[in-house]
Amino acid sequence: MTTCAVIDFETRSLKLNAYLLSAGITSFELEQTNTWEELETNSWHIVFDNRGQDDRTSDYDTVSWWKEQPEKTFALATQGELTYPLQVGMFRLAEYIKQNKVEYLIGNGCTFDNMIFRHACREAQIDYPLPYWADLDLRSMKLLAGRPNIVFPKDKIPHYALHDAIFEAQCVQQYWAICNAPRL
Repeated sequence: MTTCAVIDFETRSLKLNAYLLSAGITSFELEQTNTWEELETNSWHIVFDNRGQDDRTSDYDTVSWWKEQPEKTFALATQGELTYPLQVGMFRLAEYIKQNKVEYLIGNGCTFDNMIFRHACREAQIDYPLPYWADLDLRSMKLLAGRPNIVFPKDKIPHYALHDAIFEAQCVQQYWAICNAPRL
């Protein structure tokens, strides 16, 4: 079995040094097909506060986009029982990856989640928990699987990092199954 994790960041910019609002992460076995509830039991959501983010970027387009989102979505991205400064948050995410023996980390795009995580770890002086070749991206997997149309569940909240990570983990498992189906 291959242990993977999907990480999803909600940010105030699309740049590598984006101001971080929150992150969701879920670990899973690539070769299995898990239900939402199964994935949710091994998932974690973190909300960042502004400590350690003085030099991180916010951009007008992304902030404007957030203002167009439902109030509940924005609240989930920015509010939590506990909030973490950048350094503590990066440490906790790196520890999650180590504790779950993650072999591959999957972000939504090759230049977004994983790269933002790597940059934030460097800025927080936390060792990135995986070698460079263990970074994968969901969009490439989707292309290799033939671009199947997988619909986000109606009872879940898009742009809530935890729900996005769980949904994307289910997508990865489905893409893997498509790519490894017996061929005639």
